Amino acid sequence: MVTQAEREHEVAKISLDAAKDKAAKILAEGKAEAAVTVMKHTAEAQAVKAKIAAFGTGELYAEYKLIQKLAPSVQRILANTDGPFADLFRRFVGTPKAKPKATK
Repeated sequence: MVTQAEREHEVAKISLDAAKDKAAKILAEGKAEAAVTVMKHTAEAQAVKAKIAAFGTGELYAEYKLIQKLAPSVQRILANTDGPFADLFRRFVGTPKAKPKATK
């Protein structure tokens, strides 16, 4: 009986060591995966940061991205020469903004 109990005790110790090794492996894989994800997102953020720097401001970069998305579907533009929609395109064609008429 003592011999069988010692054998079961040894088997339990080996099982415990195996479980600890498996847990350490899972933890190491998780940490490695997290590190890869952080590096990937950091690289993507640096790329966006560089693009924004090239445009000067985040607003100009966002406007560029908007125009990039809209441009393929625009076939005609019916708008007057004043207003925010016209201002958006005026910068790209070099047309100066119309000045308001002076009142006396």
